[in-house]
Amino acid sequence: MKKIITLLAVFLIGTASVFAQWDCDVNWTYALNADCTPENLPQDGTYHIEVTLIIYDVANSEYVAGPVNTESLGAMTSNFTAAQCGVSDYCDESHDNTPNFYLYAKVAFVSSSSQEFCSDNGQNTGGFSCNGFYIGPVEVDVTMD
Repeated sequence: MKKIITLLAVFLIGTASVFAQWDCDVNWTYALNADCTPENLPQDGTYHIEVTLIIYDVANSEYVAGPVNTESLGAMTSNFTAAQCGVSDYCDESHDNTPNFYLYAKVAFVSSSSQEFCSDNGQNTGGFSCNGFYIGPVEVDVTMD
């Protein structure tokens, strides 16, 4: 019975890693004494976090995607699915140059009336190829200050 459970666990972990291909994550942390934090939001509003991810192919000078996710104030990461990132489809197309992706992210505290209170940006300009994007992980880190 233990062997069956172990085999099933290994299978599920392997399957989960296959489905995560082409995904992107934006992670954020708060600097010491940061002003842009949930604790510093005005008390007279309802806020959420908007995370914008921009994927740009520098080799071909083309924007690939710019999806936006909405997260709760307690979140510290946002996952963008393969469909949101659009890199898989982009890599299936023909290009003049081999794609080389840079990623930019913006994490913002936004009120229910769509007013931005504060935000910070991050980037990952390490240059991901299509294969690098496929095998991942592809992440952008943002330090909120």
